[in-house]
Parts: sequence; structure tokens; C-alpha cells
Amino acid sequence: MPEVTFVPSNGEVADELLLATTLTDVAVVLLRAAPHAIVFGRIKSSSSAREKAERLGMPAGLPFDAIGVRVLVNTHEQCRHIVERLHHRFRWITGEYDDYIQAPKTNGYQSLHTTLLNGDGHPFEVQVRTHEMHTQAEHGDASHGRYKQLQAKTRPVARAATGQDGQDDGYG
Repeated sequence: MPEVTFVPSNGEVADELLLATTLTDVAVVLLRAAPHAIVFGRIKSSSSAREKAERLGMPAGLPFDAIGVRVLVNTHEQCRHIVERLHHRFRWITGEYDDYIQAPKTNGYQSLHTTLLNGDGHPFEVQVRTHEMHTQAEHGDASHGRYKQLQAKTRPVARAATGQDGQDDGYG
């Protein structure tokens, strides 16, 4: 059985129920595809969800992609197989698939990202990566903290002027 962990949100029962239901649905898919997978889920901050909705041209105030799910497995092949199985089980949003394994970001970040719709039509983002990719993303050159350090060194005036605090880890 996949190991499933969720990060409590703002305490809203509806949010917690939505997250728990979505994680359960994902875990059912993983029972056969990757029974030893580790799954994390969280309710994204409202600013993170709003920024993504704005980037995609979604109407203001429309909740989009408020749930983030991360799946950790052992191999690249398992990453691809899991995304294939998730795309088979859930409707996925065209244009919301990124393969950072085939084409890593310049800082070495690797992961597969896709946005799906759960049974109630709520979008959720899934990141699938290996344990090694996860360690690199969390602690290596591809980590969000490292990105913010480099950003501060290269653009301190712009960062100070915009008031960016770097608190969102971008997960999910």
C-alpha cells in the first residue's frame, strides 16, 4: 500500500475532506502501479493558487489547482508509468503537463507535473519524481531555497521593490 501523508491546511473541514478524498483516489491508482510509492498532499496557499490561475488566464476568484500532490518512487520508468495511469483514471487538463525529466530546468530540477480533475471536477496538480530527484529539489541546486538565494544575489533591488518574501515553496 502506498504511504500517504497530508499537510493540514487552514482547518477548513471542506478543504481537508477534498484533500483526503483526492489522496485516497490517487492511492487507489498507485496500489497496482507503484505499491511502495510515497504520496504527500496539501492544500496550496491561496496566493499560490491565485498566481497560477492568473498565469493561465483564469478568471479572478475562480479556485484553480488548490490541491498539490507529490508522488515519490524509485525509477524514471515508474514516474512515467504513474502519470500514464493517472491520466487514464482522471481527466487531465490539456497543456498542463510538464516533463522536467526529459528536459530538466537549468538548475537541474527534474519531475513530471500534470494537472488533473478529481471525481467532483476539482483540479489538482501532481508532481511525480524519484527519491533522488526529490532530494535534489529539496536540498540541492534545484531547491526552492537555493533558487531564492541566487535570485537575491542577482536581483536584490527588484526583489526588495516587489516585496517578494519567498515563502511559497512552489510544491503542488
